[in-house]
Amino acid sequence: MPELSLRPALVQDAREIACVQHESWVEAYRQLLPAGFPLRDEEERVTLWQQRVMEHPCHTLVAEIDGAIVGFIFWEPGSSVMAEISSLYLHPFVWRRGIGRQLLEQVVLDMRLAGFLRVGLWVMSGNIRAERFYLSQAFQYDGQTRQRKAAWQGGYVQRHMVRAL
Repeated sequence: MPELSLRPALVQDAREIACVQHESWVEAYRQLLPAGFPLRDEEERVTLWQQRVMEHPCHTLVAEIDGAIVGFIFWEPGSSVMAEISSLYLHPFVWRRGIGRQLLEQVVLDMRLAGFLRVGLWVMSGNIRAERFYLSQAFQYDGQTRQRKAAWQGGYVQRHMVRAL
């Protein structure tokens, strides 16, 4: 069985991170978003992840199997007591193998060590797979919602979830 390892992301991982994000987005949201939903092109995604890793070198953790990045998590301080997970994506071929849980557990430990008491995140309304995962990891809805505008008609709604660390 291939061995999973977790490690902090490096700037040179940006292309693989961007690829995982894209593949996950396409699979997870294809039933939730209209055909032709505008996604960032590859170079925009790579540049975004290069910047995030440079600006927050300890806040992006990647999961590797046999040297290939198969998932990642990115978080930021939200306030003095609450951190926010901005991204948790796995390549679809590794969904439901416990990798997301392992990434989340490591980041929760990192957040605790940094002095945070709570963690929050936004999940797209109707993304049942993600909602079930976060509920299973002790997250709860806190009642906050936000409408995300997009280049196409309608946008989408996100719901905020939190949990104690």
